[in-house]
Formats: sequence, C-alpha cells, structure tokens
Amino acid sequence: MDDIFDLGIPGPSGNENDTYVAKDTIYKVNNLLNSGGICKLLDKILLHNQLFPNTAYRFHGFTGYDGRTIMPVYCYEQKHGDMATRR
Repeated sequence: MDDIFDLGIPGPSGNENDTYVAKDTIYKVNNLLNSGGICKLLDKILLHNQLFPNTAYRFHGFTGYDGRTIMPVYCYEQKHGDMATRR
C-alpha cells in the first residue's frame, strides 16, 4: 500500500494500533511498538486465529508514512459485520 489513508476512514487509535474503516472491513495497522517485533506479532495473530476462528485476522500487507523514519506498519483486517451482531 502506497498510501495508508487508502485503507479507509481513520478510526480509533491506541498506543499500538491505528484503525481504518472501509465498507465491510476494519483494518488494524500495528506499529510494532508493543509487539516485540514482526515475528512475535505473527505468533500472536496465529494464536488468536486458532482460539477464535470465527473472528480470524488476515494479513493484508505493509504500509507506512512517507518521509518518516519509523518502522513500516503491519496491516490485517477483520470483517466487522459479524462482530456488530454478536453479544
């Protein structure tokens, strides 16, 4: 992804993730600040997907901000239509 804002409308952000909302998808962009690196993040996502297969994350790609010296961010997505109907 050349432009992070192509993912969708910026949503809530935290210390580790920024979110972008598209029509049927919520994208989480992880800055790897608290993850301990890309390998540990992938392990966490794999564990999440094994424990919660109905809300599994999918790798979407890498992105970043032009001209910044921070690490690229990692994107994954999760359909939010199902999440809105769960209680």
